[in-house]
Amino acid sequence: MAPLWPFILVAASGILAIDTPHPRNSALYHLTKQLLQKYHKEVRPVHDWTEATTVHLDVSLRAVLDVDVQNQKLKTNVWYREVWDDEFLSWNSSMFDDIREISLPLSAIWAPDIIINEFVDIERLPDLPYVYVNSSGTIKNSKSIQVVSACSLETYAFPFDIQNCSLTFNSILHTGSCRISAMSLPLQQEESRQE
Repeated sequence: MAPLWPFILVAASGILAIDTPHPRNSALYHLTKQLLQKYHKEVRPVHDWTEATTVHLDVSLRAVLDVDVQNQKLKTNVWYREVWDDEFLSWNSSMFDDIREISLPLSAIWAPDIIINEFVDIERLPDLPYVYVNSSGTIKNSKSIQVVSACSLETYAFPFDIQNCSLTFNSILHTGSCRISAMSLPLQQEESRQE
């Protein structure tokens, strides 16, 4: 009976190996491969290069981390989401098991080069390495950053002062071909802290 056990174990492991689907057979694998196979992340993703790419920004102030009155600097934690359309990353979901949204590596696709005009120093928290892409080509990229920005601080009414500091966003390279649609939200600090 002892010689039969190794045979049963080998046969059982062979059955398990045969029944396990290989990742290369999945619709997600084929979709990702098809989308990125001839994709060039260096090229702005439009069929007509004269058309602007609109980037929508949703901005949320998470925290005021430091107020440096002497140097007129404000350190904040900001969460923002960039949303844009990539004309080369769309697909017919019915051809891929009704997959309507996938995640792709940010490093593999074109992304807008958005900067904050008022920044003095920027400390990025770890970037999220993936973006969400839906079947119509809309991309959502969320980020959390710590921003040290220049801000005209007036603290003569401390502790009853209100500070208004704006962050404006711009594209470095794509000045005419990238249109940014964002609310430049004033950052209000109702209770100033001097340290």
